[in-house]
Amino acid sequence: MSGRRKDELLAQKRFNVESAVIFCQGVVKDNEHMCNHCQEGWGPWSKCVQLAGGEGYSRACANCIWNGEYERCSFWQAEQDPATLGIQNRATNGISPQSQRERPMKHGQI
Repeated sequence: MSGRRKDELLAQKRFNVESAVIFCQGVVKDNEHMCNHCQEGWGPWSKCVQLAGGEGYSRACANCIWNGEYERCSFWQAEQDPATLGIQNRATNGISPQSQRERPMKHGQI
């Protein structure tokens, strides 16, 4: 298993498969147009890639979709109703349940 956590294997989660597809078929963002988390170096992929015309959570970049963490992506957040975001953030104190139990990855850890 090469030392990887079982839940981070590509085929173990639908989100991870979708993240890989978006990374292969999406639009690469240049440094000044990357999402907030990619600018900080988070995520398994080395580049910030977004699916053109994505809907729902597919508006997030491939790095943020990995392990279902799309809510942290500034691309996804920009498309949400501010009232809805406030409710979600209060319910989780700004941290998704997945973030609480999974260590985020820096670029290139796949």
